[in-house]
Amino acid sequence: MKKNAISVFMTIFLLFFGNTILLADNWIDYNPPIMDNRTVDPFRYSTQGEFFDLSGSEFRTIVHQQSALSKLVTQPDKKKIVIQCEFQGNKEFEYVHLLTPIKIETSGCRFGGRFKTSFDETGNVSVRFRDPSGEIHQQSFGKPNGEMQFVPVERMPHAWESWGGDNDKVLQFPCEIDSILLDRPRKDFAGKGTFEISDLVLYQSTEPQPMLKLQFASGNPQALVFEGQGTLRFRLTPVKPDFLKGDEKLYVKFDFRSAKNGNSFSNTNDSNLTGDAVRYCSALKSFIDPVNIKANGQTVDESILFKGLAVPAEGVVVEIPVTSTGAIRCVLFPETITFDNVSVNQPEKKRTGQPVFFSFGSITPNVPVDERFGTCTHYIWNWWSINSMPFIKRAGIGMLRDEVYWNIVEKNKGEYFFPAKAEEYINEAINLKIDPLIALNYSNPFYDNNGYPVSPEAQAGYAEYTKQFVKYYKNRIKYVEIWNEWYVGVGMSHLQSKEKQNTAENYVNLIKAASEAIRAENPEVYIIGGGGDHPDYHFQQIETEIKAGVMKYCDAYSLHPYRQPNKPDKGIVNEVLRVVDLMKQNGCREPKIWITEIGWPTPKQHPAPDTELFQASMLVRSAIPLLATGVVERYFWYNLKNKGLNRLDEEENFGLLRDDRLGLHAKPAYIAYAVMARHTAGRNIIADQQIGNEKENLFVFRLQKKNEPDILVLWTLEGTQSVKLTETATKACNLFGTPLKIPADNCWAISEEPLWISF
Repeated sequence: MKKNAISVFMTIFLLFFGNTILLADNWIDYNPPIMDNRTVDPFRYSTQGEFFDLSGSEFRTIVHQQSALSKLVTQPDKKKIVIQCEFQGNKEFEYVHLLTPIKIETSGCRFGGRFKTSFDETGNVSVRFRDPSGEIHQQSFGKPNGEMQFVPVERMPHAWESWGGDNDKVLQFPCEIDSILLDRPRKDFAGKGTFEISDLVLYQSTEPQPMLKLQFASGNPQALVFEGQGTLRFRLTPVKPDFLKGDEKLYVKFDFRSAKNGNSFSNTNDSNLTGDAVRYCSALKSFIDPVNIKANGQTVDESILFKGLAVPAEGVVVEIPVTSTGAIRCVLFPETITFDNVSVNQPEKKRTGQPVFFSFGSITPNVPVDERFGTCTHYIWNWWSINSMPFIKRAGIGMLRDEVYWNIVEKNKGEYFFPAKAEEYINEAINLKIDPLIALNYSNPFYDNNGYPVSPEAQAGYAEYTKQFVKYYKNRIKYVEIWNEWYVGVGMSHLQSKEKQNTAENYVNLIKAASEAIRAENPEVYIIGGGGDHPDYHFQQIETEIKAGVMKYCDAYSLHPYRQPNKPDKGIVNEVLRVVDLMKQNGCREPKIWITEIGWPTPKQHPAPDTELFQASMLVRSAIPLLATGVVERYFWYNLKNKGLNRLDEEENFGLLRDDRLGLHAKPAYIAYAVMARHTAGRNIIADQQIGNEKENLFVFRLQKKNEPDILVLWTLEGTQSVKLTETATKACNLFGTPLKIPADNCWAISEEPLWISF
């Protein structure tokens, strides 16, 4: 009787207090992004796969007027081939061309393979499909690197080219894969190397269905970024009430991933892990307190999370204590289990659901801003809310770059109107003590048929628009940029006009007119010229501009040295310094460069094994060397937040934050940017030639401030390298700010992810 009473009491207690735990917060639904193909095995959910014998004679390379020199090397492994190839710098087209015998009978099949090159930089891998009418459909789907990575060919209608046959732009079935191409990275590229292909496969996609609903407590900090310690609270429930069938139980396996190799803290003692992986696992345990994780208020052993946490129909609230600065990604793997007959150990029947992915982190609060750092925004667009702007200041970033278009300012010819949207975001930036850099750009329908402003009337009209802008925003806007990507044609829809009118000579005439108008109105405005094009791809145009005297009309010159998905370490600084040398040769005594756009996106088809870790690393590995040149004054990351939810669209995935519809949750790169700004603020950055240099695969930069100890930031081009320092370290942290233990012998394992060491 007494036992029954206790049982009843416990039932009432759990029902009452369990529901109290579940209902205590306002819960916000989270629609997580699709998992990356490198994070989840691409064949995990495939019902069948047909691999191809790549050593067969039907695979062959061809050489023609537009192709690179290439030779197919047959391998003993029938799933792998190697192509020896040479790009010779053809000015028109040049690509490796592999003919294939692959036939696709039904539209339900997906195609993929693993690709690798020995080149330091490459162009896209493309696939050409030939349908029954003879029409060719070409799909570009990613850039390979030095690691063999699986890349699926996704159907992206906006990215397909087609020609020939019935030319109806529709891929009809049955069809065949006509060929696989490896493009060069740029027009004048020359070099010898190899292109490896393995595991070409046709497979039926049976993508897992959603099983799990994730909700975050409204009391969590915005972007799930704490300032110091805190507790992350979220709720897990079955995706719908009638989801579970019969005796099914829903379980969720947790995988906390801090850095490369996707290591969870449950694997810290795995003897197969490298020293670098162990270091990151240790950092992960420093960031999260795994002993005090709770489910419905009860402490849960980390091994339970790793093996699978039960999710009842009414849901479970999970609390994760954040004890230090850092960043983490959490992957939840849901599955249902039915035990037919436990006593005789009958097999479990499982349904596996779509993984759920989110990230969170913590940064040091109340730190100075580094005015050298900025981020690009699109607040001028009506659907961009200014609710993301506080994250700029919170990260320690001092500037933003946005636009106020000519065609929305001069809506009636000769009349100037400054829209409420521009007023809103500019005033909010000023209130937050963020300096806006405003690009003044794009066409106006009253001039030159809405094309590039090249006629005297159009250039005078553009100059008047810039003058009216600086007059209206006097004492509010200190920095303006004359145009954006003049040679690429961003923002311009008149392609024919672009080809004929976006010349270097026309740009110099435009900036001359604008600069004279701006300086006559307000000589204090800092003018950024150049339009922000690529220092390598558009070097000839840049050279023409500089020789024509463009630096007489601006205070600094803008460049956009994009190179995704390649690493920045080799070449990016030399590209910028090549422009600087040109400026010096043409009378510019104190060249100043602004990097007004640079970034690495995280699309689903990205070749890096961990796209978000790669993005975070590339941010630091590009910003620090550029600022260390002494001529780069500002560095703007593109973009503050993702533009959308399409994981296949590169342009939608450049952000430091996820899309608003995902709650603006921070990607790891946001934490890495904040950590970098906290280390660099007020410090001079120089390359440390005594400890490391590019030839030794080691990059070391020293951050100095008068009367304060130095800080080092170190990384390798690839792999891990042991470095013994002579100075005595006082503290260190990883890319995301999580404190690391100082080795007794002062010998550090330096990897591709930057490491911060203070003395």
